Amino acid sequence: MNITIKHAAARGIDVDMQLVPKAKALLGKFIQNVQNIPAMPWKEVPAFYQSLNDNIVSNLALKLLILTGVRSMPIRHIRLEEINQSMLYLV
Repeated sequence: MNITIKHAAARGIDVDMQLVPKAKALLGKFIQNVQNIPAMPWKEVPAFYQSLNDNIVSNLALKLLILTGVRSMPIRHIRLEEINQSMLYLV
């Protein structure tokens, strides 16, 4: 945020250079709660995969996620034209 304010000031835009310290004082200290999200044990994945219903779109997406090993974003934002009968193009 400091960089944005400094950039705006350098471009001649009237900004309060004390905006960031003021915002920090008003908002208080940021406390990040780090929490471990355990993964499924790999030995349980085949049984879980078999339990997924092919008639439910979200289950098909989860199967694709398991088979490709990609992060969830490419699967969540996949478009039909990215799927070919024998090739899947993930960006």
